[in-house]
Amino acid sequence: MMVANEYKIEKIDDILKIPSDRQVVFFKELAEHIKNITESRELIAQLLPEGESIDEIMKMGSMTWIDDGEQYIETNIRISNKKTSK
Repeated sequence: MMVANEYKIEKIDDILKIPSDRQVVFFKELAEHIKNITESRELIAQLLPEGESIDEIMKMGSMTWIDDGEQYIETNIRISNKKTSK
């Protein structure tokens, strides 16, 4: 049984912490993750009230890649519609 390594990706330098022989797998799974996020953004944007932007409520941040050999992508999306007052 493979022990999964986890890599917190917050900046490009963090990708260099992934062993070079696993980076191809990472980029393949990252591409699938980006596809999932893009499709989700498009669907959610259709549900927003007129004048509200998806960019205001759905922010992209860091991610954790789990090198578990399963080639399984789990995408968690957090949406906030909280308006901040100044």
